[in-house]
Amino acid sequence: GAGIGTWLGNRVHRAGEAKVAEAQVAELMSDKNELIENNRTLTAQLATMSQEVEKARTAQADPTPALKGLKGDVLFRTGSFELEPVMSQQVQTLAQALAKSQGLKIRIDGYADPRGSIEDNLKLSEARANAVRDILLSSGVDESSLEVNAYGKDKSEAEAGDTDAYALERRVRLTLKPKENAPAVAQVGENE
Repeated sequence: GAGIGTWLGNRVHRAGEAKVAEAQVAELMSDKNELIENNRTLTAQLATMSQEVEKARTAQADPTPALKGLKGDVLFRTGSFELEPVMSQQVQTLAQALAKSQGLKIRIDGYADPRGSIEDNLKLSEARANAVRDILLSSGVDESSLEVNAYGKDKSEAEAGDTDAYALERRVRLTLKPKENAPAVAQVGENE
């Protein structure tokens, strides 16, 4: 009798663990699908930007007009500062055009979603901003044209538990403006 009771108790306990694991898998799948959709949207936006930049580069013209009105943030996975390969390539294409636009100041702002500690999110947002900065520098953008900021979760507007909003908070925003303290020429990102 006691052996059967122990066996039955173990089965019930394992069933409870399985339900918790299933819930975690469902949440991860939801996050994955959300990232896939965000990546598709950003890839399409960056592809359009890349085409405009390529047109300007092919024409050997100043690419600044092609940069006006660009929209889109560089988004990141939860807890990561690594860019997806497609995103990295498209940021490089944009950076090549920015390298030819000597009159522009480029502001790079890193953000994080509200989950996690203040210190960890500040470090993460700084690492994200620096990852984008490094691509710009390696593509020929002058370091004196760059301004890098990290905000962590301080400027988060996501409501608690809103995973869709969290995905949009894990970003780097690029803002382009003339070096002479004039208003912004173009901004990469809609929510300024």
